Amino acid sequence: KTYTELARIDKEPEGTYPVDPFLNISSGGRMYATWLVSNDYDTISGVHFAYSDAGTDFRGHKSLVSYSKTVEGKPVDIQERWMLPAIVPFGERGVVIVYPNYETVDVDGQDYKAFIMRYRVSTDGGDTFSEPKTLTPWSELQSAIRQNAKNRKADEAYPYYIQILPWICTDPDGGVH
Repeated sequence: KTYTELARIDKEPEGTYPVDPFLNISSGGRMYATWLVSNDYDTISGVHFAYSDAGTDFRGHKSLVSYSKTVEGKPVDIQERWMLPAIVPFGERGVVIVYPNYETVDVDGQDYKAFIMRYRVSTDGGDTFSEPKTLTPWSELQSAIRQNAKNRKADEAYPYYIQILPWICTDPDGGVH
């Protein structure tokens, strides 16, 4: 109903700017925050995370993803409209973060540039996170990348495989869907 205190979530150093904060609350009342970070007001350099049990003091600050502005030495579009993460709590202490990332992936011994959706899971309230995993099974990603490469024209302006518009939810046991 009313707000009684201001709370700053990010702890970005001078010259680094938080962009597009996203908040979600677990069934246990823990508030999770994630936001993008920019160094130039134009492109995104990473995804940061913190949590709070009271909503007034945020802790557990960490960088979950750092973005390169190039893939194979060529610039990639990492403006905020493409790089939005999502955060989904499950149970009292579980949280999943999903985010996009440009990557070079090997399919059949050949490197391809790809924009892949990844996720990381925490079961301890955000203190630690799993290694990044893909939302889509690797065999399905390989098949999609092969199809993309087969249908791509040599002069195409955007020669990447792109995986976009993911939806994510968790079941009561923390399974990611």
